[in-house]
Amino acid sequence: MNRRDAHMLSGVSGIAEGAPWTLALALCLPLLTGAAALADEIKFNGFWIKDVEIQTIAEGKVIYTSRGSEVRQPLTRLEGMRMATYPAVGETFDALDKKDDEAALRAISQIVDRAREKWLVNWARSVKVMLLDRLRKPVESVGEYLRLVSDGAEASLLGAPPMTSLAAATAGQKQQMSQRLQQALDGSAKGTVAAPLIQKMLQLLATPADDPGSASSSGDNVAEATPAPAASPATTTVTAAPAPGSAAAPLAIAKTAEPLTSAIPLSSALDAQDEITRMLAQGKYREALDAANQRLAGNDTRLAMRLYQKGVAQLYLAEKSGDRKDYLDAAISFMRSQVYFPKSSFAGPCLIEAGCCHQKAGLNADAARLWRQAQLIVDADTDPSMAARLDSFLGAAGAGEPDAKPEESNVKP
Repeated sequence: MNRRDAHMLSGVSGIAEGAPWTLALALCLPLLTGAAALADEIKFNGFWIKDVEIQTIAEGKVIYTSRGSEVRQPLTRLEGMRMATYPAVGETFDALDKKDDEAALRAISQIVDRAREKWLVNWARSVKVMLLDRLRKPVESVGEYLRLVSDGAEASLLGAPPMTSLAAATAGQKQQMSQRLQQALDGSAKGTVAAPLIQKMLQLLATPADDPGSASSSGDNVAEATPAPAASPATTTVTAAPAPGSAAAPLAIAKTAEPLTSAIPLSSALDAQDEITRMLAQGKYREALDAANQRLAGNDTRLAMRLYQKGVAQLYLAEKSGDRKDYLDAAISFMRSQVYFPKSSFAGPCLIEAGCCHQKAGLNADAARLWRQAQLIVDADTDPSMAARLDSFLGAAGAGEPDAKPEESNVKP
């Protein structure tokens, strides 16, 4: 029995035995509706696919049937869903398209409360975590994330814990959340993919707001199995297309003393031969974002670099839209790279760009704090474009001298 049949029959369990015709009618309804049984829709690459049946989300894939065939697509490519059984799913995506996080939160909460399928509840709860985090509701977002962990949600739904909103928590809230997170770490999260992420959350909660040593690699976190090869600023340059409206500049890879450059300045730590780096250099930011999402959903091992590339693409697109929420989305990508991989070559550049995103979103104090952290780890000799970008931000903001250097803040490129 498929999901819709089960849903339609769920309301007839109390039919009296003396009304067999009513039960028979209920059993025949799916047959009578014919094609209407496949009334779901799903959106990828800007196009809606109609007359599908969404089956589940598993192993980071959205699984649905279309024209009798099973189709699996990476969850990171999902742009929209509509489910006949649960109209609130479509309402959630409609609200997200309108940048209305409050309306999206109300809609997705209905799915969390009312859906019967465990996979759908878990997916909806992961979206709720994201929305609560963006709305800077730390206690609620942490609570929902821990519920995901205790319910045994699959790994792809646990990879984005609420990090952004933690800084907005009061001292009392931080203590409360730390207790709950530690309990989970000792209990339901023990030995799971969520454990190292919860450890990072505990580190952030235990660190004063202005302390740049908020994360240090303990070896327990997911590591970059193959670090991105650093491009030497003395030998490689990628010249990018300038911002829209200015003269076009061709892609060029040549031996020169110039660092990597683009419309959004790029870190010299990037692999200049990498496909996504070349997309960024050519000004193909939408394509770069899609490609980064695909790599992050697959088996790519250079995760710190991919998150940085994703953030750069999102930042450029946010500059075009001018939407505060787009800047915050970019900041999340940068902060994930920095928090999960604090000793990677991209930790400093990510702090710089996360600060830029926070400034654009009107969070000037947070921006200054991030830039002060970046001062401790950005090396002008190995990454001159990032050092110059940081100096320009600090000069404009008057952020002053870097904070005192903590013991484990030596991030080597």
